Amino acid sequence: MKNTFTLITLLIAGAFAVTSCDNGNADVVLLDSPPSVELFSVPTVVEGGNNVNFGAKMMDGATPELSKSPLASYSYVLTDTTTLDEFSSGSESTSGRMDSVAVSVSTTDVPVGVYYLYFRATDQANLTTEVENIVEVIEAFESIGVIGSATPGGWNTDTDMTKDAEDPCVWTISGITLIDGEAKFRANNEWTVNWGAGDFPGGTGTQDGANIPVPAGEYNVTLNACSGEYTFEEAD
Repeated sequence: MKNTFTLITLLIAGAFAVTSCDNGNADVVLLDSPPSVELFSVPTVVEGGNNVNFGAKMMDGATPELSKSPLASYSYVLTDTTTLDEFSSGSESTSGRMDSVAVSVSTTDVPVGVYYLYFRATDQANLTTEVENIVEVIEAFESIGVIGSATPGGWNTDTDMTKDAEDPCVWTISGITLIDGEAKFRANNEWTVNWGAGDFPGGTGTQDGANIPVPAGEYNVTLNACSGEYTFEEAD
């Protein structure tokens, strides 16, 4: 029983610090707690060579009472989800109880793939909080077009599509007039990267896949260059 009482006493002493006040009463000072972290505007997909830009809000301690040591630094790293190899890491100093920062993580020399984005905030007591996001780095295409006997340019000239401003995987073209024939999608006006399948009005194109059979009509066309999914919707 004596050993148990001693252990409990040590645990309590380790969890609380007691200081004296002018009124003679004891104030209980709680332990320090690690920083809290909130990330915002983290992209899920970026094109290779472009930065992963996002914001981070950090606050030391869950409450002012639990904040006993100010912020010290933050760090980040891209880690391959398959190999766990680390790319594009960095760190910066910070201070105070609260800070809001803009972070830019380079993808230069980062291979195409899916990555964990780890962001860590550390206070001066070396307490650390880590937040994890998933970011996909995709191949950057200068252009993607639809081409084929059904298209205005035939098999010789691409009809360029437009990359979505929010999602670099998505490319669209609206109100394109097609004739009975076949079509495919290709990148950079070359056949090095192309998508095709034998399905209409939608399907999943693959590299060097079949030509897409297209009936005559006016269409809004969408291609997801990351998944290969495409749709031909009749324009209103």
